[in-house]
Amino acid sequence: MALPSRRLRIPAGAVRRALALPALRGVSLVYGAGFEDRPDLLVAQERDRPVIGNRPEMVVRVKDPLAFAAPLADLGIPHPEVSLSLPNGEGWLVKRAGASGGC
Repeated sequence: MALPSRRLRIPAGAVRRALALPALRGVSLVYGAGFEDRPDLLVAQERDRPVIGNRPEMVVRVKDPLAFAAPLADLGIPHPEVSLSLPNGEGWLVKRAGASGGC
C-alpha cells in the first residue's frame, strides 16, 4: 500500500488507516523516523499492537530541547547551547521542536 506524502511527511490519518488494515492488526510496530514528533500516533498504535521502541512518554521527554539539555548540564556533559528563540548571529542549527532534521 502506497502512503501519500508531502514534504516527506505522511499524514497521521493515512498512517492510522494503513495500520488498521486487517492483515496488519496485532502485528508489532517497530517505528523510526516520522514518529518522533507524533507520540500521539504511538499511543494510538499501542492499543492494537505491541510497539517496539521507546515509550511515547520517553519520546516526548527527549524531543523537548530544554528538558533534554537540563540533565546534561546538571551532569556536566558537554552539549550544544539550546535556545527557544533564534539568537542574533550565525552558526545556529535551527530545528522544529520534536523533529530530527535541521537547517
